[in-house]
Amino acid sequence: MKKINVGVYPFDDFFIPNLKYENLFDDIRFTALLNHNGVLLKGNDIIEASDLAKESLAVDWQRFDGLDKQIDMLLVTERIENMDLNHVLSLIGRYCQAGTGVILAEVRADIKEQISRLCREHGARYAAVRNWDGKKNMISWTDIEYSFNYQKVETPTVAVSGVSPFTQGLDIQLELMSSFLKDGYRVSMVGTGPLSELAGAYPISGILSDSKLPEVHKVYFLNALLKKIEEQETPDVIIVGIDDPILPLSRKHCFNFGIHAVEAFSAFTPDVSVATFINGEYNDPFYDEIKLLCKYKYNYDLDAFFVSRYVPTSTSMYREKLSYTYAEKIKLESSKHKVFTNADLDDGAIYRFVRSKLEQYGRYEQY
Repeated sequence: MKKINVGVYPFDDFFIPNLKYENLFDDIRFTALLNHNGVLLKGNDIIEASDLAKESLAVDWQRFDGLDKQIDMLLVTERIENMDLNHVLSLIGRYCQAGTGVILAEVRADIKEQISRLCREHGARYAAVRNWDGKKNMISWTDIEYSFNYQKVETPTVAVSGVSPFTQGLDIQLELMSSFLKDGYRVSMVGTGPLSELAGAYPISGILSDSKLPEVHKVYFLNALLKKIEEQETPDVIIVGIDDPILPLSRKHCFNFGIHAVEAFSAFTPDVSVATFINGEYNDPFYDEIKLLCKYKYNYDLDAFFVSRYVPTSTSMYREKLSYTYAEKIKLESSKHKVFTNADLDDGAIYRFVRSKLEQYGRYEQY
């Protein structure tokens, strides 16, 4: 499949998982990274400014050193919602005027309308991530018919959830998807991350955040989607990422009180599950409590924990929106539970654990 050259705007640490698992983007080649001011970034500059980039050895950062890279399409991420809109529109307009198209992540309707109008005015190609035409043979939302008849999903499922946004749940999902595919398995994913659709995943946020669907209907819709995936794509394993935290972080940051997570876990029961946490020191009594929470509130058994390197900044805990920093490595030990860190993500330990758990069930075979 012919790949198109795509520039990323604005680039920050949260985009790095997509670069690490670029092999999942069948028709896209990331050729340029732009900062919030629209400046093309060099590989060395990224590494010097970011500990995460420095540790992401799977990414060839030097390939971004050439500043004359052709950009066929500009991938505009959801991060523009936190930026000055006039500045964003001005930069996008310059690219559109030069004939560069736009792939737009899921953003507010008013922003989406202004960017699509810019593209029309300059005759530039426009595509929303949700409608990206590079995706082939995927199930359309309009094909999902659901009733109040709960269907059991027989295909082994792996769930990745967390207690806060930005705890590297997307990293784990993409790592599992990439590794399963590399080992010859058929994989389907209902994932988190506003760009996961470009990697061939179905967006769970498209269901859980749909204001037109009553809460109970969301359960049956997701259940019907998973069953449709099972029947139409016949995967060996289905990965499901839950983008809503399983419990509030604080009184000020309650997220959705875990309501969306309840809806998601009511639609299926995972065979293997991993929960992600912000950086910090935890003990076995804490892990015990979380396992009880998952068992009695969400009705599934939690198999493993992942402690992220991300932690909210102390000042943002008092603001409406959290900001995160990439923290130093910490030593984690547990005498009772399986606890993973970044090192386990990079060396494939999480994938091996998940695959081993599935193999114990004997419910899927390599084709």
